[in-house]
Amino acid sequence: VSKANLGNVYFHSETGDAVVIRDLHYPNGVAFDAATDTLYISEHMRRRVLALTLDDAHGVTAKKVVLETGDLFPDGLPDPLAGPDGLRLAPDGALIVALYGAGRVVERRADGALHTYLLPFRYTTSIAPGRKALVVVGAFSNRDYPYAGKVAFLDRWH
Repeated sequence: VSKANLGNVYFHSETGDAVVIRDLHYPNGVAFDAATDTLYISEHMRRRVLALTLDDAHGVTAKKVVLETGDLFPDGLPDPLAGPDGLRLAPDGALIVALYGAGRVVERRADGALHTYLLPFRYTTSIAPGRKALVVVGAFSNRDYPYAGKVAFLDRWH
């Protein structure tokens, strides 16, 4: 991995910024579980989601991979740029992951079980809670300007 393609994740506060973790290959989505002091980060081009346990000073005390995109596609990735993008934590503790380039959202439940939702667009980027559903946005193409897309609603969100 080229050093030019690496990024860092920072904690920002009124007293200044602190580096939480360095040298991630295209870090993108983040979600924080305050109940467990766990920071989830999608490392897009390494095609994985990390879980970092943080101490009171925002230092990393433990790091583990909780999702490997390649494991979801044993026959090969559907797109060379496929990888985890936006993240969201559900009220029940499930981690919801938008899979850019794969046309789906993956839910990693607290027990580690995975559930996949297929979407009508390939380039899934962002997810957010709605009043009655999980809101997912994405584009049909990442090459054809103006990047037409869609907003989808998943009834998973309760």
